[in-house]
Amino acid sequence: MARPKWPVTGQTPLPRRVATLETCATPRPDVTGDRWIGGISFDPDGCDFDGAALDGAGPTMTISDHDPSSPLEYRPFLVWEGAKASTIGSSGGDGVDLAARARRKLERSTSYQVEVEFWGGALAQGAADYAGNAYLTDGNVTQLNGGAATPLLYALADLQAAAAAGRARGYIHATIPTVTLWLAAGGLRREQNLLLDAFDNVIVAGAGYDGSDPDGAVDATGETAWAYVTGPVDLLLSPIDTSTPGDYVDFTANTREHYAVRWAAPIWDGCVQSGVNVDLCSPCCEPSGS
Repeated sequence: MARPKWPVTGQTPLPRRVATLETCATPRPDVTGDRWIGGISFDPDGCDFDGAALDGAGPTMTISDHDPSSPLEYRPFLVWEGAKASTIGSSGGDGVDLAARARRKLERSTSYQVEVEFWGGALAQGAADYAGNAYLTDGNVTQLNGGAATPLLYALADLQAAAAAGRARGYIHATIPTVTLWLAAGGLRREQNLLLDAFDNVIVAGAGYDGSDPDGAVDATGETAWAYVTGPVDLLLSPIDTSTPGDYVDFTANTREHYAVRWAAPIWDGCVQSGVNVDLCSPCCEPSGS
């Protein structure tokens, strides 16, 4: 006689993957409550630096930018996951906690969904309410070396130089294969859940980053992929909500569905935004290179 199968629901929580946008982003404990969900007005310190060494004898100091600088605006967007089960038999009866399952799935996929939008800006391009949202490949990006394919390590050096112009630690955003090759070439190191370069710039290897150029095109050969650099990125995330969408029963299909949602807003000051076309097949070049 066959033994009855013991129903096991759920899944052991997995450690968070390192070098995602969520694990790398700067926390903002000063942003509390849910008022930011309706829209963010972000007033950065400014991008113009005027200071220089002076002799101290009646120096003349001139500030070139306006203070305060023009606030940046960002419209948060929703990310979501769902879970479905049959209403018939042990596979989907009342013993299955679909809300908990949807929550676990969203915990695992939040960073990926945010990375996709932060890189390509599908919502920013396609929905009027999100038209002002900044993203990596938007029209403000500076194409280093005129967009020409740049050998692997020289591309990293170009991004590092662009980050330095912002007078702060940079965030370098690249595909997983690009970051793997930089790491193999000795250009990066790992410290706990971060990947860093020689200057402590943070390397974000987003699973949602597709390596596309500023026009949205991906090199189908896989020989090149774009990478971008920004200043520090703040990621605002609301708590996961499994109650608002609620539980939905489809009596025709005999299924139950439950959804989990949260709001997200990745923002940075806009002072640094450059991209380089990385030649993944050429690790270095002649001294006269980029």
